[in-house]
Amino acid sequence: MPKPLKFYIHIMDLLNKGLGYLLAIMLAIMTIVIFAQVFCRYVLGDSLLWSEELSRYIMVWGVFIGSALAVRYHSLISLEVLPQRLPKNVANHLRKVVYLVVVVFCYYLFTNGMEMTQQVTMQKSAALRLSMAIPYSSVPIGTLLIFLNTVVVFIESLWKGEEA
Repeated sequence: MPKPLKFYIHIMDLLNKGLGYLLAIMLAIMTIVIFAQVFCRYVLGDSLLWSEELSRYIMVWGVFIGSALAVRYHSLISLEVLPQRLPKNVANHLRKVVYLVVVVFCYYLFTNGMEMTQQVTMQKSAALRLSMAIPYSSVPIGTLLIFLNTVVVFIESLWKGEEA
């Protein structure tokens, strides 16, 4: 494999490692916030107004980050009935076509996500009073991460195909 491709994959793996830590921190924060909400509501008799909104935004960001990591580590749910019934060579080509479809879909989602984010920049969330651009930006940023990881997986599939 050429050095620039190895370097790109190495950088993406470092980024993914950091994203994994970020995802763990986000999950911990979400768990603490939800636990605090339950404690306040049922023990103290008063709820936190902002907890549900914060948990929802963390969950949306977590889904996009987790999806990007799942693409890289081949952990996404996929329909394998057709590739299992096809000859190995044809199944490998089918997977490459799927990667290209994902790249096109990422482009579409990224451009529309950017447009949506720009449209809601001045809106504020109800409880936290954050710019709605923060939760909405999870779409283009998450899609970019999915795209970058799909490129890595596609490169690896091309290179493995050449080695075989």
